[in-house]
Amino acid sequence: MADAVHPGIGAPFWTLTIPEALSATDSKSGGLSVEEAHLRLARDGPNSTTPRASKGHVRLLVSQFANPIILILIAATALSMVIGDPIDGAVILVIILASGAIGFWQENRADHALELLTRRVHIAVEVMRAGLEVSVPLDEVVMGDVVALRAGDLVPADCLILECTNLLLDESALTGESYPAEKSAAEAELASLEVRAGEDRSTAVFAGTHVVSGRGSVLVMRTGSHTTFGALSAELAAADVTTSFERGTTAFGRMLVWAIG
Repeated sequence: MADAVHPGIGAPFWTLTIPEALSATDSKSGGLSVEEAHLRLARDGPNSTTPRASKGHVRLLVSQFANPIILILIAATALSMVIGDPIDGAVILVIILASGAIGFWQENRADHALELLTRRVHIAVEVMRAGLEVSVPLDEVVMGDVVALRAGDLVPADCLILECTNLLLDESALTGESYPAEKSAAEAELASLEVRAGEDRSTAVFAGTHVVSGRGSVLVMRTGSHTTFGALSAELAAADVTTSFERGTTAFGRMLVWAIG
């Protein structure tokens, strides 16, 4: 998993003892006050990962015609017009425009539906505020919050475990490991040598994973784009992903261009 360092925390947080972590986040075991949580939310922004990159209408429309086969048809249209066969050229042009319009409509509709679905999904997180357990939206979790985790809960951020009982987490979204990972609480005074070396992450839980069984109390160390999951999301959003079908049609189109040439 990629390592990220939250501003203000100079070392991988799983190498810290509980007092060190509380000091680094300027928090305490009873959690933050409501006022302090609001101040941190305004300072750090919402606890959300990088949104899915949108191509925009113009770029999306242009992309419908950026295909070797479409380019061949456009060249055929131009050739038909030049040699004085406007009917064939018009027919090909209509086919090209209709194909592009249908592709643009389908992709734009899918993007819109995904955006609406994302807005409707609301995840509540149980956090300690001023010594009381309250439910807050996932986006409002801030660094220094103390979060209560139970079986079935989604881990809202990258956290250090303060205490836990039989805590098992599914980390397959990050590591690909199908078996649940067993977790343990961080040391109160002196972390083990393995933890100090950064090799043992059993005292940490990460955003994008979920609790399989057990319970625990964790301290939020990294939120939003500073989490491991946020870094991966940003990397995937920046990548231009194409399907195997798209790669196949592009290769076939290039072969046709070569053959025609």
